[in-house]
Amino acid sequence: MNDPEFIELSGRYILGILVALIFCIPLFFFFKNRWAVSTTWIDKVKENEEVVFLVTGNDCTNCKKIENELNDLLVEYTLINPNKVNEYEDLLKVLDISKDDIIPPTIIYVKEEKIVATLVEIDDTEELTLFVDNYQLSR
Repeated sequence: MNDPEFIELSGRYILGILVALIFCIPLFFFFKNRWAVSTTWIDKVKENEEVVFLVTGNDCTNCKKIENELNDLLVEYTLINPNKVNEYEDLLKVLDISKDDIIPPTIIYVKEEKIVATLVEIDDTEELTLFVDNYQLSR
């Protein structure tokens, strides 16, 4: 145990483990949080809960306006961004819809694992208010 080679090797082994942990732990939390967000709304859909999705885009001029209007109307919704590819593709798979059916901003109302209604390419807050009132989406 007092052999200098053994002490040097054990020191390198411990250093290697520490370096691996320093890199692996942050990656684990990054991917864990990323998966947790997606599975939360997937679970809601599969548990037959009512879910409202708002699909937005980065360079969409109306998206922020619609998002603010939904907040003013006290509608609980899940924000989906097509630029976050995994999240968006998961939504398309779970709801069995194609990319061509969605033009931001789009609201998708899901109940009992089925799409009840969609409002595509919203540009009028009055239209949005009628949609929210019609399906009683306010809290």
